[in-house]
Amino acid sequence: MNTNVSRPLGSLAEESRGYLASLADIDDKTPCYIFSCDLIDNTVDGWATVDMKTPWQIHINNRAQERRACGLTVDASNRYFVFRCRNKFQIYLVAQFLQAPLGSEFENQCLMEFLNVGGHLMLAFRHHHGNTFTARNIRN
Repeated sequence: MNTNVSRPLGSLAEESRGYLASLADIDDKTPCYIFSCDLIDNTVDGWATVDMKTPWQIHINNRAQERRACGLTVDASNRYFVFRCRNKFQIYLVAQFLQAPLGSEFENQCLMEFLNVGGHLMLAFRHHHGNTFTARNIRN
C-alpha cells in the first residue's frame, strides 16, 4: 500500500479551529464525513457532517458557497481529504492524523490504523472549470 499521503500543510483557518473539537459530539456508530483541505492563503479549512445521504462533492461545493458568502478564501491549493468514518474510534484516528507532526511516524501510524479498522479516505481534486471532481481512493 502507498501511504505516502501528506495531509494539509497550512495552519487551521480561524473559522475552522473548532471543528476538530466538535467531532467529539458525534455519537458512536454515527457515520460521518470529515473534510480537510489546504487553501490558497496557506490556511486549512476543515469541517464535518453526519449527512451521509448528500454526495461528498455537494458538501464541498456547499462549503465553498458558504465561505464565499462570508468573504472567506474558497479555493483549495491542491486536494481535499474526504474521510468517511463509521464510529468514534475512526473519528479519533482522523483527528490524531490531522494534528500529528507533518511527516512523522505517528502521522503514518494514525493513517494506517484508520485504514486498518475500515476507515475510508479519498483524495478529491476539483477541476478548475466547474464543480466537478476527480477522486482517488486510498486503501490499505
